[in-house]
Order: sequence, then structure tokens, then C-alpha cells
Amino acid sequence: MEKEKNNKKIIVIIALISLLVIGISAYIAYRIIQTEEEIIENGNDQEEYVPHIPFSKVYEDREWIFDAEYERVLLAPSFTLDERTYYDTDILSIPFINIDSNDAAEVNKQIREIFDSTIEGFNGVIEQLRHEEETGEMGKLTWNTLSYKYTIIGNTLSVIIISEGTCVGSNYYSTFNLDIETGRLLTFNEIYRQVGFNSSDINEIIETVIEETMEERIDDLFIEGNPYTDYEIVEFIEESIDNFRRSISTDSIKYFIDEIGRLNVVVTLMIPVHEGAWATILTI
Repeated sequence: MEKEKNNKKIIVIIALISLLVIGISAYIAYRIIQTEEEIIENGNDQEEYVPHIPFSKVYEDREWIFDAEYERVLLAPSFTLDERTYYDTDILSIPFINIDSNDAAEVNKQIREIFDSTIEGFNGVIEQLRHEEETGEMGKLTWNTLSYKYTIIGNTLSVIIISEGTCVGSNYYSTFNLDIETGRLLTFNEIYRQVGFNSSDINEIIETVIEETMEERIDDLFIEGNPYTDYEIVEFIEESIDNFRRSISTDSIKYFIDEIGRLNVVVTLMIPVHEGAWATILTI
């Protein structure tokens, strides 16, 4: 009798486990079907699914981004030019991305390379000034300052590093966009969708902004009379649009979200003055 009771208990337990397995399998199948339907519905705008993996900070007691504290190997902490003194601490500011992920580590590596290269330029000015003082031979002095801006909107950390040159047209920009929860870099598609654009109109909208900006810049440059024909101006505009299209096709487009949540892109505009190619921030 006791044996029969035990057998019945075993049967009940097996039945309950079977029902649980069936329930879990049904839920998994439902989720797979639902995800496939979402992909079909969203078409090309659907990004590859990335599972949520929370990342921690490299330094738990610091913010998600802060001024990097890299060693500065300098010939001197400052130089004086045209009665103005430039200090490295004033003109060389670079961020550290405090996210403990592979993507963030690669970003910090790139930022460090920008910093080291700029330090070389700073030292180059000091060497040139010393040479001029010793020999009286004057040379061309060029250097770049470094600064950065960032925003955190939701889980998105958006950073732009600004390298301003003393030569006309020698400004350079680097941009990085990371998800502070997953630790991964965010694509251009993800960023422009965050601010309300979609794949069907984003390129056309940016190209319109390029055309309008080029027309405004050329008008500002040649107030007393434009030496270029309408045909030549159209060529400058088309070259600028081609630069944007090339950055999209080569996945080299630079982009960031500003402090009020607007999309910004960096485009090389072919403005007909000096070197002719100007890296320009356009707010979309």
C-alpha cells in the first residue's frame, strides 16, 4: 500500500515537471515568433538584437566621464607668444571614459593617441621658440588645443573632442557614443533614431543642411562680390555632399548628441578659401 502511494507521488511530480517544461517551451516559442514579427515590421531600421549586459565603472567612485590624468612629458609647462602665455593645463583637456568594457577601452586608447600627438605638437612649439631665440631664424609655429564636451541623455554618453589648430582650416573633431549600461559603441543609425529621425529621410535632411550651410558661408565670405559662378558654387556644394556620402559608405561619419538632444554631424565642407576643406559641425 505504501509503495503505491509513493508511486502516485512520483507520477504527480513528473506530471508537474512536464507541465512546467511545456509552459516554458511555449513561452520561448512565443517570444521567438514575436521578435521575428517585430523584425519584419520594422524592416531595415531593426538593429541586430544585443542582449542587456550591465557594465560597471572602471573607477566606481568617479563619474562616467572625467578629465583624464595622463602623464605629460613636456619640455616646459608653458610657452609665451605675442605677449600671451599658453599653459598646457589650459589648452590640453581630454576625457577618460569610465566604462569597464572592451569598446570603452578602445575609445580611451584612441583618445590617448590624440592626446600624445597633441603633446608632441606642444613640445614642437617650445623647440621652435628656443631655436628662434638662439639663432634668430623665424619659423612657422603651429599647434592644436584640445577640449571636449559631452552629454548623458538616458543611457547614452555622447562625446566630442575638439582639436583647434592655429592654422586656418586645421580644426579636427573626434566623436564617440556609448551606452553606459551595455558598454558598447552606438552606431549612427541608433543615434539618429534616438533623436527622432529614420532611415528613409536622414540622408536627405543632412544633405539639405549641407547645401544651406554652404550657401550661407559663401555669402558671408564674399560680401563685396562673389568671384564664383553659380555653376562653380553648385560644384562646391556637390563636393561637400559627396564627402558626407563617402563618410556614410565607409562608416567614418562623426556624430554626437548635444546638450539639448539634437543630432550633430561633422562634414568636410569644400569652402573656396585657404585650403578649401573645412571640417564643420552641422546641427541637424
